[in-house]
Amino acid sequence: MSRVATLLLALLAGSALCAAPAAAQDFYDRGTLRTLELQFFQPDWETQLKDNKLAGLQQYIAADLTVEGVTYPNVGVRYKGNSSYWLRQGGQKPPLHIDMKAMGVGQEVQGVHKLILNNQWSDSSLMREVMAYRVLNEFTPSARANFVKVVINGDNYGIYTSVEHVGGKFTKRWFGNEDGFRYKAVPPDNWQDTIKTPPPPSDLALQDINGSLTRAARAYELKNREGDPHAHEDVLTVIDLLNNTPSVDLLDLLDPVFDTDAAIWHLALNNALCSLDSYYDSGRNYYLYHDQRHDRMAILPWDYNMAFGGYGNSPNTLSPTKGAGDASRPMLSNLVEGGVLRQEYLAHHATIAELVLDPAVLHAEIDALAALIDAEVQIDTRLNLNYTQWNSGLGQLKSFISNRHSFLRSHSLLDVERPGYLAQGHLPAQPGAGQPVSFYAEVVNAADPVETVWVHYRVRGAFETLELFDDGQHGDGAAGDGRYANSVATGFPFGEPVEYYFRSQCTNGNGMAFQPSRASFQPYTLTTSWSGSTSDVVLNEFVARNNT
Repeated sequence: MSRVATLLLALLAGSALCAAPAAAQDFYDRGTLRTLELQFFQPDWETQLKDNKLAGLQQYIAADLTVEGVTYPNVGVRYKGNSSYWLRQGGQKPPLHIDMKAMGVGQEVQGVHKLILNNQWSDSSLMREVMAYRVLNEFTPSARANFVKVVINGDNYGIYTSVEHVGGKFTKRWFGNEDGFRYKAVPPDNWQDTIKTPPPPSDLALQDINGSLTRAARAYELKNREGDPHAHEDVLTVIDLLNNTPSVDLLDLLDPVFDTDAAIWHLALNNALCSLDSYYDSGRNYYLYHDQRHDRMAILPWDYNMAFGGYGNSPNTLSPTKGAGDASRPMLSNLVEGGVLRQEYLAHHATIAELVLDPAVLHAEIDALAALIDAEVQIDTRLNLNYTQWNSGLGQLKSFISNRHSFLRSHSLLDVERPGYLAQGHLPAQPGAGQPVSFYAEVVNAADPVETVWVHYRVRGAFETLELFDDGQHGDGAAGDGRYANSVATGFPFGEPVEYYFRSQCTNGNGMAFQPSRASFQPYTLTTSWSGSTSDVVLNEFVARNNT
């Protein structure tokens, strides 16, 4: 069944699934270069923006915004950023935050009301952030990004990276809900001003803060539901479990409240992309969202202008398990180095390299994006590099990707024998509500025998784990024929989509594989029929009766 059909059923049942980004052309389409024209009417607009930034005020001033011939009056504009502002001499090419509704006007530009415009600080290719999000979108809920041209009061400010705001619309698109607590683990925007004092780095890295709500509120900025008395309680729960739970119990206690598979993808992606200005190394630059459907926290990536080795000159030979034993990063040390999810981490890492980091694909996309902005780069006088240096930066980025891909594909921890899947699924194909459901997978491996096969499934909450057998006793056919199966005897309720995926491991203890390869991010789905019968009655229309 398609994800669209499954999503419709879920919505009818009052719920929703994690959905991929819309395929239709939109504001963040990477193949489109739009011009954003800002017109300020205050003669001292630039001074106001600078003064607000220096004072640590996230205060907007009014301007008109014109996009593709449509003018949006009275949008709010402010300067933003940390290093990208202070170390780039803000006024030359300042990073911008545009809020379409800040001045009380209810308007959006092509469905977007908050525009995040970054100035590619410390990126001679101008491509790192767009390409990093392109990879992230394949494996984890993450922002979309593309290029725009910015003109302010008739002056060309050149090419900016436009990154999707991680707000209610973002979480609605990915999680199907928008009102869960949303936190940002990033130092305050104005870390050089004299008013705000950033939290200590350790407080941003999910280290133990002794249950302090004050420290949690300072480090994990609440972005919605201001004043809610229960804010940060969920953050403290995750922190406490990560830091104070014996490894033997960690997964059982943590996974129901924190999406550990998403966390493993997050860590593997940051390592694969050599993006160390993240939780992986600097211990910051991410969001936490409390998914209301499954009542679990999820970690979301943010700030990738220094991916592909831009932070601390991280080499393309960065070890896949670099820093895994660092106790100051409990999500890394306790989930990966501690062995709880180490093989899952390595399997995901190998999948990233195999499916997405292919130089032939990424190089072609970089070339296409370069052609899109080439003419604008040539006339951009606000860049801190010239056209020759930009072309050199493009070459360096492509070389980095090629070398990174080659290194990972041949690394001894990743280049191991893994099980292969010949067939998998569930029976019956359309189970009735409450009817037993059998999950099966035909698994083989050329070298090491397959040791164990599991199916992970859920309706709501964390995935449950069921071991599958090839013993001739679980609806799996003949013993030893490579077909593994087992049943959920109680079945599943009507109208609730069931997500599931398979995991298998070889006897060598190293080779683990998932099907689908993106595991919980893009699982299989099944839905139950009304009764499992073959009645001639077909229900094809629902009429909602809503009393509000």
